[in-house]
Amino acid sequence: MSNVYVVQDQRIWKGKDFVSKFDFSSAEEYGDLVMLLDSSDNQTEPERVIEKLNFVLTDYTDDDYLLLVGNPCLIGWTTAIAGRYSPNGVVNMLQWSGRDRKYLPVQAKIF
Repeated sequence: MSNVYVVQDQRIWKGKDFVSKFDFSSAEEYGDLVMLLDSSDNQTEPERVIEKLNFVLTDYTDDDYLLLVGNPCLIGWTTAIAGRYSPNGVVNMLQWSGRDRKYLPVQAKIF
């Protein structure tokens, strides 16, 4: 089965709970959700974050997807690293379509 790698799980307080800012459930039709980074990971610690991304994305395949949400630096690093590990240099991304109210796949050959 494919994975959907969510770049950064941004969270907010809702009542007494600290919950995900976005509902990613519709992305699950493309694979299992894997949260790459959390709110404690940020662009001010690039070496640590890039090491973490390299560790998790080593198994990235041409059947997996990236859900590009979070800090732009983190999104850029994630895309580059996924392209590096992709067997054919292909990165699949999911883009939210407000009109269709669902995620749509976008594919790019990075390398």
